[in-house]
Amino acid sequence: MTRDRMRLAAQILRSQQQIAALAVAPRLRYSSLGGTVSLVQEITDADGRVTTRQVGTMGLQPDGSVGIVGTDGPKPPTPTAPQIAAHTTTTAAIRWDGHYESGAAAPADWARTEVYIGDPDTQIIPSPDTLRGAFVTPDGGIMDVAHLPAGSTTLIVVLVARSTTSAQSDTSQATPLDLT
Repeated sequence: MTRDRMRLAAQILRSQQQIAALAVAPRLRYSSLGGTVSLVQEITDADGRVTTRQVGTMGLQPDGSVGIVGTDGPKPPTPTAPQIAAHTTTTAAIRWDGHYESGAAAPADWARTEVYIGDPDTQIIPSPDTLRGAFVTPDGGIMDVAHLPAGSTTLIVVLVARSTTSAQSDTSQATPLDLT
């Protein structure tokens, strides 16, 4: 081979090696995401139409923290009815077994199961006025509730599961709380 051909062959070999190295090199080695990125999910309905919805954000959050936060998710299953473990005329111990109606599994984005106590003559609508506490472990447990309404003889207790996206389950079956 002549010297020019050898140089050309060496240059072709180097080029092939560089191209092969590019095929396996990280493409965004020195890249970063600035601010917040929306996480979007594509959904195809039964008719084949494709829509998108934002399911979360990643990066800098409005409160200054950094992380991944879900913003949309399914409604959690309905918790099983609470049980009354013990009570006095002004306090009660509420028990939840950590299960859901129809044997549903605990959702992956479970945040808490809230306890609401209200008047048996009205349907309890979960609100700050009737919220008395929350189970913060998915296994359930026993919660002491103090300062029950004075003069009440019967109340009802319901549970509502919440997800990390604040989706709310239906209320559980009501359990009567007899304070007499």
